[in-house]
Amino acid sequence: MSLSARTIAVALLALVARAATASAAEPATPLNTAPAVAVRSPVPVVIDGRDDDGVWRVAPAITDFTQFAPLEGGPARFKT
Repeated sequence: MSLSARTIAVALLALVARAATASAAEPATPLNTAPAVAVRSPVPVVIDGRDDDGVWRVAPAITDFTQFAPLEGGPARFKT
């Protein structure tokens, strides 16, 4: 194989490999996005890993989470 034929073969192989990885990286379905709005608390929040602080009872919930593994776009396994 001559040098120019080898160069062309390597270039084609690189293009095919790049196209294969680019198509694999795209999600199968478009991701839904929903805005999350931060609100200011009237009292300081205690960040201690417990959820019994009164502020958390009135905090707005964000519930529209989806998973990305093992099922991309599927419902979240756990509530947060």
